[in-house]
Amino acid sequence: MPRPPKLKISPDVVAEMALKYHVDQMLYSKSDGVTQVHHVQWGWMPMEDYYKLAKIHDVLPLIEKVVEGGYRMKAALWGIDISFGILGTGTEMPLGLALVAGALGLSAIDTAAGRTDLATLDVLALVLPFGEIYLIVRGAVIFGEAIADSVDTTIANIEFFAEKKEEAITRAKLIDWRKRSFF
Repeated sequence: MPRPPKLKISPDVVAEMALKYHVDQMLYSKSDGVTQVHHVQWGWMPMEDYYKLAKIHDVLPLIEKVVEGGYRMKAALWGIDISFGILGTGTEMPLGLALVAGALGLSAIDTAAGRTDLATLDVLALVLPFGEIYLIVRGAVIFGEAIADSVDTTIANIEFFAEKKEEAITRAKLIDWRKRSFF
């Protein structure tokens, strides 16, 4: 079976395409046009795959801007000083110290629960972009779960003792009666 003829391109155009589009050769068919391209790193591929790869390449600058914004937010948050009073002193500490303590606390809670993947993510959030948002939301969720568990336990205790109320009143009356009868 004969191979389709290679597209004849000048060396200057090939050099420009290799630098700009990472392509150094193309297979051309008279009926279909360009059928395959030779990517400098990935080798021969159909035009559909090359087009998908080019679209990913177009999105990379946007991803770089998002990551840069995450690290700018990280720098701004870690530079904030929190002031609090200990025995009347106006002590200040950076917010970053509280974030480190919170991340280590969350990691300890997750490790104790046997969820090492979340424990690792809690510590990695200190260096990943937008990790502080993850830590704050995760801390709020765990705090909310602890409050919900406390409220549920309190309600269960109230219901338990409400059921035992009549029995407690009866026992108190019996104790009072016994005291009166023996003295």
